[in-house]
Amino acid sequence: LRAELAGYDSRRRETQLRAHLERHRIRDASIKGIRDNLKTALSNAGIRNAFQVNARNVLAVNGIGQAKARSLEAWRQQGYVGGG
Repeated sequence: LRAELAGYDSRRRETQLRAHLERHRIRDASIKGIRDNLKTALSNAGIRNAFQVNARNVLAVNGIGQAKARSLEAWRQQGYVGGG
């Protein structure tokens, strides 16, 4: 029973975190080095919110290098703690 409850609690936290990160939209955010043209490129690549940001995804977008990927990851991290 404890293992079932722990699994349920873990899934619940993951669901809540995902919902929280999905509310943080890139187009509405102020992210260092990420201007409207890159926000459009990210959106066109299917990366529209903090939940969808990861290094592999964003580095595949033309115009996103290591520095801008780090800015996006830092912004995503703010979403974990309720900022951004």
